[in-house]
Order: sequence, then structure tokens, then C-alpha cells
Amino acid sequence: MSFFYGIMILLFCFQNPVIAQEKGVLEGEIINGTTGGTGKADKITLFVLSMGMKNIKTIENIEGKFRIDDIDTDLNMSYLLQVVYKDVTYSSSFKFNEKGEASINITVFDKTDSREKISVLFQHMIIKLVNDELIIDKLFEIINNKKPEKVFYSDDFTFRFFIPPDVKKIIRAAVSTGTLSTNQKYSRTDEKDIYGISYPIKPGNTRIGVSYAVDYSEKKYKYSERVINDIDNLSVIVSPANIGIESEMLKFSGENTADHYKIYNVENIKEGTELQFDISGGIGEESKESTKHRVTSVHVFSNKVTFFIIAFLSILIIIGISLRKFLYNKNK
Repeated sequence: MSFFYGIMILLFCFQNPVIAQEKGVLEGEIINGTTGGTGKADKITLFVLSMGMKNIKTIENIEGKFRIDDIDTDLNMSYLLQVVYKDVTYSSSFKFNEKGEASINITVFDKTDSREKISVLFQHMIIKLVNDELIIDKLFEIINNKKPEKVFYSDDFTFRFFIPPDVKKIIRAAVSTGTLSTNQKYSRTDEKDIYGISYPIKPGNTRIGVSYAVDYSEKKYKYSERVINDIDNLSVIVSPANIGIESEMLKFSGENTADHYKIYNVENIKEGTELQFDISGGIGEESKESTKHRVTSVHVFSNKVTFFIIAFLSILIIIGISLRKFLYNKNK
């Protein structure tokens, strides 16, 4: 019997040879996007994205091209290179090839504290009724059109946003410049009901999201906000669709009966404008059995419709950014 098991083990080893993975090599280059020349980094850190972020190696004071040797690689894993230049962090993910090789270029930018050419292209507001609360999610599309390209950073908040005085709880503030979204620390400013974050606004498009809850136990709420940024386009998405919206500013754009939401829109809102609308009705006015069904629908909506909303808004964003760049280049 032991002989039989020995043969089976040998056969298994021949069919599944254990190949030692050679050490990997990462080659890259730091480029200065402001000058177009060689870039510098105060620090670069290599992470493997496995159950979080595991630090593999850190190198300081890099200029131009660099090389990292002796990396334990795994073809099934993704890696992240994080570059810090003048207190601003830049990141890019990648994978090693079958030879254990990878190459990557990272573009960094000089900093400025000037707000010129920083604008809000879109603001999207999603209002969801969950139990006796209205969950209000705001997504801002920030455009940095500075020429030459620079990072906007200021100790006096790079972005400010409104939170109503009757807020029940602030859920989160987050920033996304791609596939990664990171929570941000926020604090009150000297202005009434205005909060701020100090996140570097890099050239191109930055998404900033704010989420909070207000009480809706009486099934009515008056939304009132003094707009603190010029906004090219504001869309308001309400779920479920049987919530009523009354406003002289917001224009009804459409309704999706299958996913139970309505869309309102307004364009060219100037700083200082009083944005006001009344919210009433909704799920609480239905029967208990219907309410139970609709509560389930609300949670399904959160996951199901998010994809549609992101896809729809992404198309608007691409069109808006392309138009903004075309007009900018035309007026140069």
C-alpha cells in the first residue's frame, strides 16, 4: 500500500511541478507634468494589494528613472505604486508579466494655492428615502483646467460644501480620481453651515462625494441651500418616485417606473443662488404590506440603479469635459 501511495505522489509531482518564482523587477520613471521634464519624488512605496495594502519596499529621494529589484511577485496579485511629491500622493496599479517584469511611469505636478481655473462642472444629488430618514448623496465633478498643469492645494480648504443645520448625521465625505475612493477628514469652516476638506485637486477630473441624513419622520422636508460655487449643471435624482418635489428652479426631466426614481435638472447656477425645493410624501403614506415591499425596493434601488446612474452621468461628464476643453482651446 505504501508503494502505491509513493507512486501516486511521484505522478502528482510530475504533473504539477513546483516552479520557484524568480524575483521580480519594476522599472519606472517620474515625469513632471508641469514642466514636461524629469520629475522628482520625495518617496515611492510599492504595495501588494492582498487583503489590504502590504508594504513591500520604500525608496526615498528619486529623480527621473528608477528600478526596484528582488520583488516577491505573484501573477495573480495586483500591485500599487505610490509616489509622494511635495506632500501630494500619486498612485497607479499594475501587474507583473510572466517573466516577473513590470514598467510604469508616474506623472507628478507642481503645486499652486490659486483657485483660478478650478470649477464645478456637474453636481449630482441623489435623495433616497430609507425608513424615516432622507439620505442625501452629493457628487461633485471638479475640473482643474490650469495651464500649465498644476495641483491646486491650500491649507484653507481646497473644496467647501454645504451641510444643513438640521442634519441628523454626516455619513461620509470621500474623493475619487479613478477606481479608488478614499474617505476624507472634514471640518467646519468659518462660514455658517459650510464644511471643507483639504484634498489636492489634481489636473483633470476629481470626484468629491458627500453623504448625510436628515429627519423625514413627518414626511416633509424643506431643502434650502445657498450655493457657494458656480455650477454648470445640477441634477437631482429622487427615490422612490412617489416622493413629491415642488420647486420653481428644478425642471422635471424624466421618471423610471421600473426602478422607482425621478430626475430633475437645472443649469447654470451662480454662486450665491438660493436653491430651494419642498420634499413631501413617499413610502410612509402607503399600507404596511406595500411599505414592506417598497422598503425592499429602496435597498434594491441602491444597488441596481447605481450602475445606471453612474453610466448615465459618466456620459454627461465625458461630453461636458470634451466641450469644456474644446471651448478652452478655441479661446486660447
